[in-house]
Amino acid sequence: MEKWLFTPFTYLAGWKALTIGFIFFIITSVVGYFSQIHFDGPISLHYGLDIPIYFFLLESIIAWLSLAIVFYLFGLLLSKSTIRFIDIAGTIALARTPVVLTSLGILPWFKLLNTASLLFMPFNFLYTLPLIWILILYYNAYRISCNLKGIRLIISFIAGICIAEIISKIAVVQLYKLFL
Repeated sequence: MEKWLFTPFTYLAGWKALTIGFIFFIITSVVGYFSQIHFDGPISLHYGLDIPIYFFLLESIIAWLSLAIVFYLFGLLLSKSTIRFIDIAGTIALARTPVVLTSLGILPWFKLLNTASLLFMPFNFLYTLPLIWILILYYNAYRISCNLKGIRLIISFIAGICIAEIISKIAVVQLYKLFL
């Protein structure tokens, strides 16, 4: 059971993982649309704009793609193994599935609290536990897909999350400017 929770990538990768991940992108986008929760980065969420539903799906895709590309590039630079983009893309998509738990867990809080009160959201275990789970899944997806270990893995993982978060924010802002 523990393998399925923390390293499902040993069983699912590539196109299968990508398909499951995209199904959860759609579910999360629908929940986000109705609650106005934006999952606009690999590890971030925000309450905000009332925009068309397809923007919520685009935000999820941007967050996933930014992390998949960064991890792929780091894998090419740091791994001695052959790296396939579909494996990284699929495992990262699958690793994002707990985002739906985060959205369902914080949904009641967003209706009760105003935006200023959201500073206390990290203390809500229904938000924090899925976030920790997502980070563990990202780490294992990256580790397995790129066959990395040790300090190279740890530093590139942390850097990759930070870089992908910045890239996704820039891309989402540009998307808003283009369409809104």
